[in-house]
Amino acid sequence: DQIGKTIPIPTFDEEIIFELCQDAKTHFQRQDIFLELMTPIYVVGDIHGNIFDLIRIIVSATPPPRSRLLFLGDYVDRGEYSIEVITLLFALIVTFPDCVFMLRGNHEFESMNSTYGFLAEVTTQYTSRNLYEVINDVFQYMPLAATLNKQIFCVHGGISPAVSNIDQIKKIRRPLPTYDVEYVSDLMWSDPCYECKNYDESNRGLGVQFGVKALKDFLNVVCMRRMFRAHQCVMPGVLKFGGDLLYTVFSCSNYADSKGNRCGLLFVQPN
Repeated sequence: DQIGKTIPIPTFDEEIIFELCQDAKTHFQRQDIFLELMTPIYVVGDIHGNIFDLIRIIVSATPPPRSRLLFLGDYVDRGEYSIEVITLLFALIVTFPDCVFMLRGNHEFESMNSTYGFLAEVTTQYTSRNLYEVINDVFQYMPLAATLNKQIFCVHGGISPAVSNIDQIKKIRRPLPTYDVEYVSDLMWSDPCYECKNYDESNRGLGVQFGVKALKDFLNVVCMRRMFRAHQCVMPGVLKFGGDLLYTVFSCSNYADSKGNRCGLLFVQPN
């Protein structure tokens, strides 16, 4: 609680972050676009430039290598410390590549983060677009989805009517500058919806809304038991959907105009 008060938030020279980005890019290029992970592991939702919640999460989970963490995307935009968040996370994945994992969210695409704060933050702090473009280049190589124990499907947004097997995700080629591929947009943008029986148009303009039946059908087809996703601000921090078929986790407290949402964190035990 003293970070930003008695303990200053560190800043870094542009050249140091450039070097870190190159190491992070090499790391992501070596990783598959679809991760197959084992538990125990912590699952973290949207951070959105909230360095305070990110540090609280790492402290609560105990820092790697004593713990393992899977982040579900949306590290930048909205908050005031996107550079610090992405610097810390890139440092962690480079130092502890077997303990820290980062999926891509819809805000790790330039079409979003050029508008919602990240571009302005970088150009204000470093007076050029160079670092912004280098970080976005790294984003293009991040994994899009993961499984835990081959039972839990993890993604930033949601499912897609165009995806009928995991191999479709594994075959997506990187670098991926946009989410123009239909099911990439769905994976990044879709939301669960109790009013929908199957799939419906999304009020976000991208992705789809999917009901409990669509979720059950998808999980059956891909041979998964349940799903973890982020993308939506939920007041308690974690919210179930369809019984316990789906968990939404959101890890940025007091987000935007939410009027006091909590920071959520999931822990998945070995069993």
